[in-house]
Amino acid sequence: MLTSDLLARAVELLRHGGVIALPTETVYGLAANAEDELAVRRVFAIKGRPATHPLIVHLAHADDLKSWARHVPEEAQRLARAFWPGPLTLVLPRSARATDAVTGGQDTVAVRVPQHPVARLVLAALGGGDQPSKRTAVVLAPQTNTATRSPGATSSPPVVTSATRGRRMTVTASSPAAASKVACASPAASLARRVSTLPRKVSTDRSGRSRS
Repeated sequence: MLTSDLLARAVELLRHGGVIALPTETVYGLAANAEDELAVRRVFAIKGRPATHPLIVHLAHADDLKSWARHVPEEAQRLARAFWPGPLTLVLPRSARATDAVTGGQDTVAVRVPQHPVARLVLAALGGGDQPSKRTAVVLAPQTNTATRSPGATSSPPVVTSATRGRRMTVTASSPAAASKVACASPAASLARRVSTLPRKVSTDRSGRSRS
């Protein structure tokens, strides 16, 4: 159970440059404040992850998408409405808010709105106000193992850790689910083919139109 004290400690660490292990609906990953470049680089250092391998920005709300991407095509907006919160990552042209440390120097940024209750509680507690440009997001590197080791089991409780003080706390999480990634810089036809393989959370009528 995620207690109020544990939640407050996780938020404190994120606000002060710490790195925590955070569950999502797919994996446990190492998370840091997406706009704290030193904290982001600390994630790479802990995992031994190449600096050119981008991280996924986890947002509190779908409305925050436009502050992280300089262009959000209609196809991406439809995908966000249909599958967020949930295990869908959108890859879009990055805005100035997404730094090289987050994107690995690429011109795109990967974004997601997680569905896992613990991740959502942490993002909500980070706050930032009603304006999307002021809300805090976190980057997350999938799996808590180092980049040179094979992935560990995701059924064990993750650990919230201060990268500088070595303190740890347990966070419980539900079982992970399958994830999907869609690059939304690609044409609509390509997107449609990719979306056809995704588990939908909205129903459709016989013509294929959404009835959410």
